[in-house]
Amino acid sequence: FLLGPGRLCVCNSHFFIISTEDKTERGHSDHEGKISAVVPKHMKYPKLVPALCVIAVFITAARLVYFSAWSNLPFGIEGPSESLNRSPQTARSFQPKHSPALQDSAKLNNGVLMPLIGFGTAGLGGNSLQAVQSALDIGFRHIDTAQAREWYREDLVGAALATWLKDNGIPRENLFLTTKIHPRHFGRTTTLDVFANSLSDLHTMYLDLVLLHYPYCWGNLCGSIQPEGSWRDAWRALEDLHTAGKARAIGVSNFNTAEMRKLLEHAEVMPQVLQIHIDPLAQNRQLMKFSQEEGIQVEAYSSLGTQWGLVGPDHHNPVLSHPVLQEIARELNRTVAQVVLRWLLQLKVAVIPRSTNATHQREALLGVKEFELQPRHMEAISALDGTLPK
Repeated sequence: FLLGPGRLCVCNSHFFIISTEDKTERGHSDHEGKISAVVPKHMKYPKLVPALCVIAVFITAARLVYFSAWSNLPFGIEGPSESLNRSPQTARSFQPKHSPALQDSAKLNNGVLMPLIGFGTAGLGGNSLQAVQSALDIGFRHIDTAQAREWYREDLVGAALATWLKDNGIPRENLFLTTKIHPRHFGRTTTLDVFANSLSDLHTMYLDLVLLHYPYCWGNLCGSIQPEGSWRDAWRALEDLHTAGKARAIGVSNFNTAEMRKLLEHAEVMPQVLQIHIDPLAQNRQLMKFSQEEGIQVEAYSSLGTQWGLVGPDHHNPVLSHPVLQEIARELNRTVAQVVLRWLLQLKVAVIPRSTNATHQREALLGVKEFELQPRHMEAISALDGTLPK
């Protein structure tokens, strides 16, 4: 906490966000000012702020001394609350042997380090707890989840994280946790409310990355629910959380190039990550190029072809069965999945493969670091964009 003369800027049913600078009116939902503290709303703000300030100063000093002692960071640098004005943190993380051409982490445009290989949890359902614990045992330190209950079980992911961290005595700061805000929850106040729910489900005080899951309620995505606001309102909430240190990095998912341009015009905090569907047959090159040129880290989901199952039975996952990819895999004595993941990593794109199978998890995290695709392999995969095997 950086406590001084405080002013209430944003509140919802879970906490107050207090600012050390005066509010500048730009509309009913916008604010400026450095957010410095998050206070539970059930406390009576006007009466308790002086006492909270004194208590928080002592608690913060103790935390900083403790944190600097085990992390070897200089006194005054707090790991989980990085902002654009702070020095980047290098957290201790799992570092297996790998090809020197491949980086383990990407430094985001605000200095936060994000592991390039994460573990996805979409569609795991009741297997989420076991799968996440297995992935953590193998060495995954980046876990991707979301609030959309129709595809994710954030509660089970959180249970797995809490149990594993406690059983292994590993600090929370060694993990990189991502969640995504569903468009049915867009709106400055609603977004803050559901973010608090994610903190509770995931048993954490902060998140490393928070994304807007989609820009709009496409089709029946939101059912009968009418969102309180738009992605613009939700983005303001993410900026509040980022400035408060509750979200170390923020970004979006499933935005196209035009929507990204609008976001950059609207944003006061630069987005750090764009998560989109990329696989060898649908490479999304224009959007990837645009994002990388803007300094936004691209993260790919459904890289192994699972999205093709949504097209219809005739297009059921043509990626893993593609003859070109199979030939490259045979030549290198690897699996097609490893070839695809390695292709993306060499393009500096983060990946979040998922599996309940420990062998496949190990192949995705460790196996992809044991070989390298040659330029001719990269060119052959690049040529697959927009094609389907006959």
